[in-house]
Amino acid sequence: MRYHSQASIKDETGHAWQIILYKVKNPGASSDINLRLVGFPSIVKFEHPKALEVMTAHGLLLAAPDVYASGSPAPNVGEYKFTAILNQLPTTKSLKLNLPLSGSDTQIKIPTNIITEWQMLVTEFD
Repeated sequence: MRYHSQASIKDETGHAWQIILYKVKNPGASSDINLRLVGFPSIVKFEHPKALEVMTAHGLLLAAPDVYASGSPAPNVGEYKFTAILNQLPTTKSLKLNLPLSGSDTQIKIPTNIITEWQMLVTEFD
């Protein structure tokens, strides 16, 4: 059984990003599913506590709250609660992530095969 999904995807400017979806176990509470985004150090800096915007192919705009609202482990790392969003994502279309970065926002297109993998992981997490 796999407990996370990890992929490397380039944004529209050609910078590579590590994208990791994983389950967070909260003692005494329900578990969360988080999406961590890691960009190249010294090139990108996340703006906290801004939410991650997720745009579906049908134009639905969703927001994932910032986990690192009070401080991130590094400026090039962002992490967002994705639990509520996963159930709203289409499984047959790609989506776009609007990354809240200092200076200017950046967009990453997430292909359908990764979204399908995320949906499969959610069923394994339960």
